[in-house]
Amino acid sequence: MSLPRFSIGFLILLIALPMAAQTTGSVSGKVADSGGGAVPGVTVEAKSVSMQGVRTTVTDSSGMYRLPLLPPGEYALSYKLEGFAPESRSGITISLGKDTAVDISKFYTDQNLKDVMGPFLPAVTDGGKQFMMPTNFTTWGFFYNKEIFDRVGISPPKTWDEFMADAAKVQKAGFIGIATGGQPWQDATIFDGVALSTGGVDYYRKAFIELDQKTIKSPTTAHTLRMTPRITA
Repeated sequence: MSLPRFSIGFLILLIALPMAAQTTGSVSGKVADSGGGAVPGVTVEAKSVSMQGVRTTVTDSSGMYRLPLLPPGEYALSYKLEGFAPESRSGITISLGKDTAVDISKFYTDQNLKDVMGPFLPAVTDGGKQFMMPTNFTTWGFFYNKEIFDRVGISPPKTWDEFMADAAKVQKAGFIGIATGGQPWQDATIFDGVALSTGGVDYYRKAFIELDQKTIKSPTTAHTLRMTPRITA
C-alpha cells in the first residue's frame, strides 16, 4: 500500500540587513495533502554546502513553515511526517540582490491542474513555467441525491426556475426539497450564486463592485432578489 503524498508550495524571499552589511534569505511555504488540506507537524529540513549543519522547522496548524536567515546558496529541502511518503526539493537557489521563486510546474503536471486552474495560469506563469499556487479561492454548489431524482423522474435543473419546480416535486414526493444552513453568510453565498449564474460575471462586476445604478435596477437584480428568499426560506 502506497503512502499519501504532500503537495508543496514555496515562497523564497531575500531580506537585506544593511546595518550588518549582509544579505540573507528565507524560505517559506505551505504543505498540503493531495486534497489541498493543510498538513501540520511536518518536519522541514534545509541543507546546503553554504551552511554548516541543518536548519529545521515544523509546519504550523495551517501547514505553513518558514526558515529565515539562510546564507545565499543552493539548497535542498526535505519534508517528513509519519504516515506520509517523504518529499524533497533540490536545486533551490537563493541569490544576492534578487527574489528567487521555485518552479513548481511539475506539481501542476502531476496533479493535472493546468485545466482546472486555467483562469489563474497567466497570473502564476512566467516563461511557460508555474511559480505560485493560489490558495485563497473557493467554489460552491448544491448537491443532489441521484436516487431521489430518478425516483421522482427529474433531471438536474438548468435554470433557477427549473430548480424551484424540481424542489417542489421532490417535496411533494415526501422528501426534503431544499436544505441549507440558514446562516447569514450562507444566504449571502446563495445570493451571489444566483446573481452570477443569472447575469454573468460582467453583470455581477457592474452591480456589486462598480455599483452601477442602471445595472443594480435591472430585471436581473429583481430576479435575484425574488429567487434568493425562495431558496433560503
